[in-house]
Amino acid sequence: MADRAPARVEPRLAAVIPAHGAARTLGPCLDALAQSSVLPDVIIVVDDASRDTTAEVAAAHGVRLLRRPVQGGPSAARNTGWRACDHELVVFLDADTRIEPGALALLLAALEAEPALRGANGQLAPSRGGPDPVSAFVNTALRYQLRQHGPRVASAFTSLCLMRRETLLQLGGFDERAVSRYADDVATRFVLPPQSLAQVEQARVAHDKVVPLAGLLRHRANVGFHFVGSVAANRRALRGQPQSALLDLRYPLNTALAAATWALLPGALLGFPGCRLGLGLGSCAFIANNAGFLRFVAKEDGLAAAALALPLTAAESHAYLLGVARGAVATLRAAGGSHGPADAPRASAR
Repeated sequence: MADRAPARVEPRLAAVIPAHGAARTLGPCLDALAQSSVLPDVIIVVDDASRDTTAEVAAAHGVRLLRRPVQGGPSAARNTGWRACDHELVVFLDADTRIEPGALALLLAALEAEPALRGANGQLAPSRGGPDPVSAFVNTALRYQLRQHGPRVASAFTSLCLMRRETLLQLGGFDERAVSRYADDVATRFVLPPQSLAQVEQARVAHDKVVPLAGLLRHRANVGFHFVGSVAANRRALRGQPQSALLDLRYPLNTALAAATWALLPGALLGFPGCRLGLGLGSCAFIANNAGFLRFVAKEDGLAAAALALPLTAAESHAYLLGVARGAVATLRAAGGSHGPADAPRASAR
């Protein structure tokens, strides 16, 4: 087999990797980045107050290590990283990912082809079953969601996202009050113009995150909570953007069906035929709404994974509904004159 072509160092590019408790995955992440056909000028690992050997792993790989004394979440760690360098381009990776060798070159080519783009997202590699069924479900669901949005989006997929420095300055950095995973990704869609980020299908990254069921439900509830605050804070921006540009409609429809289930359940338990019929119709609508996703899971991970995906989708929909309810209460309290939740998303910077 022919030797791999020597890598090219891109002097305009810095890589930022937030890491908390990432001793198990950070080494493979950095090893994969070292095999990239295009190398960053500097790799910055931000240890977000880890209690394991994350810092030692980073130091052993010879990268630039920044240590936060208090855990602030991935958004705060990313901000610490990109503000510590002055590079024109910054690529964000998660500490539990493994980038494919040609991914960075593809993202850079996308920005060079369209100077007006604010950045470029990569795509998740197929999970192929993942470390466990729930983790595989999370990976495949996110992969499906990203594919639904098409080649142009406004939301940053920070597991693999190349951004111009001027874009980060426009954002004012990522929102450090939203500490849930993916919350910073969601928040960017209310600040950046529609279709301002490319989504490069072949620029792929493997995701090694292990997600327990409790963690999945907690995360979905957090995203629902933050999403309500984001919508409330960015009403003006939303008026200028079609809703289809912001959402994969599968999620809001699932949440609406979950709400209908809770509304009809008491009557169904009391034996009211109309409520029982409504629950049955709602169940059929839920399956129909997720049919495309279930077919995708079956193709990617097999029929057993698709069968498990249906109850997991239902569970995450109810968790999201709970988060939305909490977010609505917090938003109403804030509108009534209180300070509101400390981690409510910021208003748009546009």
